[in-house]
Amino acid sequence: MVMILDGSDDIMHREDEMQTYFSRVLDFITMNQKFNGIKIIISARTHKWAYVSEQIDDSSFIKDHWFLGETFSSGTHINIPFLTQSELSQVLVNISG
Repeated sequence: MVMILDGSDDIMHREDEMQTYFSRVLDFITMNQKFNGIKIIISARTHKWAYVSEQIDDSSFIKDHWFLGETFSSGTHINIPFLTQSELSQVLVNISG
């Protein structure tokens, strides 16, 4: 099972909403740690991601199973490379039609 939580920060405007949301996601991950087939992809803006990365640091299970990827930055916990100039240009062309 793959769960994609995209734009999570778009629905959370208050600090308490963000804490509750990500606490529940992290609880779900921890409760289901015996199932190797569960993968979760979380996307959020950088300022919200800072909170999530702190929670990850507090959980040894999650830290041990976190996908680092080839471009992992321990300072930001980002594991997906930024778009290149060419890729960004292509996205803009495709959006424009």
